[in-house]
Amino acid sequence: MTPIHVAIDAHMIGQRETGGEWYMFGLITGLTRVDTENRYTLLVTDPAPLQSRLSLPPNFELQVVRPAENIPRVAWAIPRTCHRIGAQVLHVSYTAPPICPCPTVVTVHDIAYELFPQFFSPRDRWLLSATVPLSSRLAARVIAVSEWTKRDLIRWYHISEEKIRVVYEAADDRFLVDIPEEKVTEVRKRYAEGRRYVLAVGDIQPRKNLGRLVEAFGMLVAKAAIEEDVILIIAGQSQWQGAQVARRVEEQGLAQRVRFPGYVSDEDLPALYRGAEVFVYPSVYEGFGLPPLEAMTCGTPVICSSASSLPEVVGEAAMLFDPYDVSALAQALRDLLCDEAKRQELALAGLVRAAQFSWEKAARETVAVYQEAVGV
Repeated sequence: MTPIHVAIDAHMIGQRETGGEWYMFGLITGLTRVDTENRYTLLVTDPAPLQSRLSLPPNFELQVVRPAENIPRVAWAIPRTCHRIGAQVLHVSYTAPPICPCPTVVTVHDIAYELFPQFFSPRDRWLLSATVPLSSRLAARVIAVSEWTKRDLIRWYHISEEKIRVVYEAADDRFLVDIPEEKVTEVRKRYAEGRRYVLAVGDIQPRKNLGRLVEAFGMLVAKAAIEEDVILIIAGQSQWQGAQVARRVEEQGLAQRVRFPGYVSDEDLPALYRGAEVFVYPSVYEGFGLPPLEAMTCGTPVICSSASSLPEVVGEAAMLFDPYDVSALAQALRDLLCDEAKRQELALAGLVRAAQFSWEKAARETVAVYQEAVGV
């Protein structure tokens, strides 16, 4: 098959854009392992983060694109670069140039800004609502990260089902290695003062439903239904309306039982997952939902929202609950924290489930999408 030249917008790597950053890094890592035939140019605004984290094979190169600001970079800097390097297909997340010299492949993770506009800043909501539908309609192919997102794209944007391909994400390699018990103990001391803990990971924003998690945890504390040494750790960057969760903690009188460590480093996060008694993901809407898969990969039992794509990701390897039902979440937490055998059962089931996803598989499927886009 004739090799093709693919340009990939990788500007988000190093920007701490959490899910979007890890998707692109995981995909590029997978591509470096499975594809030695096609040529790849990775479009970045700063090459240092990618250079420091990944050794690129000969068929991959970095190309700095300026300016770094989103609108001029997407509107004219990326198309100009694609023309100059002779790219045959451009892969972006969410927003593609309205005019591009080559076919585009657009990955859409979710359209939460349409379904839950109150959870987004007016600026972000306006930009995404204006650009993503147009980018998806103009794209040669659209990659959805779940069947749920595919259905949303068809329902909301009337994108033809024939041009959408579902490619699942996977946990990053850092969660696949054996984590020494010494590291788990050291991380537990730093983040939890050596105490047992329930863990939640993700951006602190309304869609993640962390306020209800705090309420459920508070119910158990008030009833003395969990041991006094158990705390709740909510790890992630505070974003739009994120301060509401901290206020909820104060209102519930839980300042001594809830920790907000902020963004957790790549070095600490696997051990933080591994040391948790339980991982909880209460989100009301996800396009995929990487954190539950990461927790499963680390051997941690998962309690997960039954909303949107999440059952599609976790299968039967997690304890599911209605994310709008605080009592149901509190009961799930109590049941799992008090049942070591059930925790072990879910941990084992999670390892099996997580093994069904890999970035190598995602990369092969994405290469097939590139080939479809250029008609190879």
